[in-house]
Amino acid sequence: MNYIKDLYYGNISPATQKFVKRSEYAKQLKSNTDLRDQLKASISSEDIKIVDEICENYGKLMSISSEDNYALGFRDGAKLILDILIGENKNLKIIPEKNA
Repeated sequence: MNYIKDLYYGNISPATQKFVKRSEYAKQLKSNTDLRDQLKASISSEDIKIVDEICENYGKLMSISSEDNYALGFRDGAKLILDILIGENKNLKIIPEKNA
């Protein structure tokens, strides 16, 4: 595994992942699409434009949120690694054995 090299050459792209068919995500997506289609069938063309705009705006919000949460998770992981490597306990410390 050479993750740094893969990252440098652009071989890692989390934003292009696809969801798994028949997963919970896929079920919720289908349900949302069905509900949107039902709503659009019962409203005027002007209202359909509003619904489409709401859906587009929501998609943009989800994209922004996903990007920010990805960065936050990455930072949290890095902080955890730093704490593992250089963190210390205030009340406990390792006492080396004299003859070890």
